[in-house]
Amino acid sequence: MSRLIEADVGFVAVDNPNATKLMIHVLSAFAEHERNLIAERTKSALAEAMERGVTLGNPKINEARKLAIAANRKRTATFAANVGPIIAQLRASGLHTLREIARVLEAIGVRTATGGPWHAATVRNVEERFLQVQHEPSSQPDAKISLIKKAVELRCRSRLAAYFGAR
Repeated sequence: MSRLIEADVGFVAVDNPNATKLMIHVLSAFAEHERNLIAERTKSALAEAMERGVTLGNPKINEARKLAIAANRKRTATFAANVGPIIAQLRASGLHTLREIARVLEAIGVRTATGGPWHAATVRNVEERFLQVQHEPSSQPDAKISLIKKAVELRCRSRLAAYFGAR
């Protein structure tokens, strides 16, 4: 903050628009002092906890990591099992490039696993995972997911018809 003041940079505090350079300088000095006190207290408390033998962090990090990896794989397999057939239908309808498929998936409202936009690489990844999922009996979608998939496919068909009719 002192460099801004020395550089004669105009500064207006939103919560205190009438603050002078002196007030800003003093308040920033107090804030810096408080930050240092908090850091010292935190370091001291952590050192004392370690002396008492407290395990800091996740004591079972490897186990937690394995569980997280398994959960992510299951989630991606389920997503691929549900969206893969839609991509296969798009390929069968004459779309060949990954970009075309990504554009159509965006246009018909199919969301990615993370809810983000479709890209060519996203389509490729889902297709590759779908091919793997087809050979893994444990990751086939359950009955409830199959019903959801059928509803999405019906919705997609109507949106595809509207999309291709508009071209």
